Amino acid sequence: MKIEIDIDIEAIVREEIRNYIKENLVINNVPAEVDKDEATKPCMTRMTQPTVVPTKPISSRRTATPPVGVEWEYAKQPGSRRTPEIQALHELEVKLGRRLLPEEKGHTKAVVEMDEAAEEKARQDAIKKVRIDKMAEEGMNAADEELAKEAKLNAEAAGSIPPTKQFLNGVEQIQDTEEEATIPIADPLPKTKSLFK
Repeated sequence: MKIEIDIDIEAIVREEIRNYIKENLVINNVPAEVDKDEATKPCMTRMTQPTVVPTKPISSRRTATPPVGVEWEYAKQPGSRRTPEIQALHELEVKLGRRLLPEEKGHTKAVVEMDEAAEEKARQDAIKKVRIDKMAEEGMNAADEELAKEAKLNAEAAGSIPPTKQFLNGVEQIQDTEEEATIPIADPLPKTKSLFK
């Protein structure tokens, strides 16, 4: 059995603060007393009437109450979650203080849908980029392994001394100790009869 309790602590605290302020806040405007020795300035006495600063009532509800005779079309329903689209529609309802016109509903839904489409596209692009980077890294690793195997096989087959490693400006430079191979000269091909001349 699942029991949900929706307690709005923030609203409770606001209500308690409002009550405390109403009970305890009294501001007295008390001007400073002037010495009686000063003949040019009139003597001022203390004001005995307190001045109370009016406070704006704090609403304990999360959602605004609709004007008289109007019901919110997209208000929060207890026990259900609202989609971003319905939340945006309700925010616009509260902002305007009335039910929405069909054009306003369509515009708001379109804006929310475009935002969601942009988010989904960005997420798909990020996933695709990660997949491509991973495949490229695997390909580079496989190519490096193949080149290392091929170099090892060539060195073993030729029976030559393995190449020496030298470092130039921190970069490894590999130099073969053997001379470069020459390309053998091939004999020209005999003339053949062909349809193409």
